[in-house]
Amino acid sequence: MTSCSNKWRTWAVLIIIFLSSAGCGIFSRSATEPPQDSGPTPTPTNEGGMIGTESSPDNPCSELAGNIEFQILVGPSDAVGLESLTVGEIPFMVTQEGGTYIVEGGGPLDAFLTFHNAAWGTYTVTFEGDTTIDGECLSSGDNAVLNLQVEMTADQNVEVVIEGQTMNYPWSGTRQIEVSLPIQEGAQQGGEGWNLILHLDN
Repeated sequence: MTSCSNKWRTWAVLIIIFLSSAGCGIFSRSATEPPQDSGPTPTPTNEGGMIGTESSPDNPCSELAGNIEFQILVGPSDAVGLESLTVGEIPFMVTQEGGTYIVEGGGPLDAFLTFHNAAWGTYTVTFEGDTTIDGECLSSGDNAVLNLQVEMTADQNVEVVIEGQTMNYPWSGTRQIEVSLPIQEGAQQGGEGWNLILHLDN
């Protein structure tokens, strides 16, 4: 009876992981659906709101550079008790074109994660992707904000090993995310299955 009970418990865990892999993660939504954002961190503005960027050596947009830390929930991580993980940092820089400050950047993302649970087996995720950043830096006085569009094309595979049986759940897709980040170290914005954190170069 104990052996039978353990086997049913093992397959119950497998069913949960399978269902979660079909409905969790950054690629669970269609690329054409608008992302459900949790909203950006508070963005400082003047009473009249953010206005067009002025060209000035003291402009906070001038020669700005840094990177965007990309955190995602890879695969059915929540089903096995894992939190979102950082899969990479996307470098960017701001260049001036006339009176406009253009934001450009991009780079690869990759992660490899193995989670062992002696009760049922092994859960392994591999993730590879490529990103581009486009946008504009707008300022008003000492306040500035980055209005960005981040595009990511990625492939991931979730491998589950239970009682010697190996099952793979591949996933691929492209996602576009629009964010508005105040130019403050650690400013962040997140949505379903993802979180972006701003890091500024000194």
